[in-house]
Amino acid sequence: MVSFGLLGAVPLITACSIVKFGRPSALNRTVFRILHLCAIFGIGAIYGGVYIYTPELYPTDVRSVGLGIASSFSRCGTMLAPFSRVLIEYAEWAPSALFGAGLLISTLLISVFLPETSKVQLPQTMAELVKLKNQKNLKNKLDQVYEQNVKD
Repeated sequence: MVSFGLLGAVPLITACSIVKFGRPSALNRTVFRILHLCAIFGIGAIYGGVYIYTPELYPTDVRSVGLGIASSFSRCGTMLAPFSRVLIEYAEWAPSALFGAGLLISTLLISVFLPETSKVQLPQTMAELVKLKNQKNLKNKLDQVYEQNVKD
């Protein structure tokens, strides 16, 4: 998902800079279209990845609720897309910058805060999730005590 997010964000931001700082020419328009096609591919792939990755994050008890919430938020960009035509009238580069920045931020958040689920046993119930969280908190506390003892 991170690689497809970058495949969507980087071309959008590059296309934005071409429109903002480049001279109007046939070559720039062609490059702009090619970059937007790459971005469309990346956005489509990450949009599909939401339906594969999200259920893995939630325990079975709340999986459908988590997928429903993620699906609802993913539709927000779809609802905002038609209004980008209005934004083009004010600043031609703004829609590419807006959607590229949003995609870049979400990609960074995915890579930093969400866990890797490959070859990892994930909790199946909320009770297992709470137990896992408590074990991590206990491990962090023990690590802090150990580090303090090593310093002393």
